[in-house]
Amino acid sequence: MVDRSELDTQPRSSRPGHRTISRRAVVGTAAWAAPTIAVVSAAPAFAASGDVIARVAPVSPSFVVNPTTATQSFTVAVTNSAGGVQGRNIAFSVSATSGESTTWLTFVPTSAATDASGQATAVLQFGATKPADGATYTVAATDLSDPSLQVVWTFTYRAAIFASDFNGIASGLPTGFTGRSGATASSVGTAATFTTAATAWADTAGAFKNSASATGLTSASTGTVQAASTNRAVGVRQSGGFGDPSAAFFLTIANTAGRASLVAAFRSQLLSNGPRTTVWRVEAGTYTTATGAIVGTPVLLGTITPTDTTADFNVAQQYSLPAAFDDLTPPTGQAIFVRVVTLAATTGSGNRDTFGIDDLTVYSTA
Repeated sequence: MVDRSELDTQPRSSRPGHRTISRRAVVGTAAWAAPTIAVVSAAPAFAASGDVIARVAPVSPSFVVNPTTATQSFTVAVTNSAGGVQGRNIAFSVSATSGESTTWLTFVPTSAATDASGQATAVLQFGATKPADGATYTVAATDLSDPSLQVVWTFTYRAAIFASDFNGIASGLPTGFTGRSGATASSVGTAATFTTAATAWADTAGAFKNSASATGLTSASTGTVQAASTNRAVGVRQSGGFGDPSAAFFLTIANTAGRASLVAAFRSQLLSNGPRTTVWRVEAGTYTTATGAIVGTPVLLGTITPTDTTADFNVAQQYSLPAAFDDLTPPTGQAIFVRVVTLAATTGSGNRDTFGIDDLTVYSTA
């Protein structure tokens, strides 16, 4: 059970806690997270000649790769008593230590010559097809002129707890994700009807809808262009009779057993900009699945207040969950949730926004 007394809502040393995010202050991140690296002393390899090879980056011999990791650079240095050794050809290779395929991994280049400082670098690219959760790999950097000079790293792949690009929502929402109405500070509300047919951003009917994603389009894209787009997002238009307030994009998670340093990442999209202003709260907590009652008080991870169709059209968001959600298995009949919810009525007059969520991923970095 998670309640206010149990949750660490104070910032960690490595990330902010309760915060309000301005659209104009958010920095979009194409690759939302890099591997988590615990720094330890490098263990250089020595040759009889007196040459030494050592890790420069990552310094740690082990780290975690998550689904959002696109690349990882590896740098070694060959030195001796005179300094860096230039012109040594270093081969970079990766192998699976858990029987998994390595076809999703590509080194560019596969070998590199050391520079004047004795350093050589190669970049490991991570492909779209990922292995099973917990797969482990070994990276080796070997001096081809003296194979006794070698250093290695190991990394573990941690699969997403949840991931969806929402491109298949013409057939319904992915398991565990719903659009909700009637959400309050003490209730997760009830699942709302989802319009599976492609719907234009300008449509004013209050509902959760199959909207075109802002990615690849512009705020001026016509309804015809939107309908033809295969990149989809879950959109919502609030109305006087629907979701104003109480609309929520809602993800339920059974547990986070064996996971730590959790992150929720998605793209928030102001698909149709109305004169009214809506404040969206990004929250995490636990709830009773039978009744929808929230256990204790949800943790506020941040807020989103889209106000400008250009600045807020398509923004990458990332929120770190408090440590109380690490390795958490709620009691029977309860589950964890992450939601983007509006608990206060819109302000102003006239039409409301169409607001969307795309590319939602919840993952761990440790």
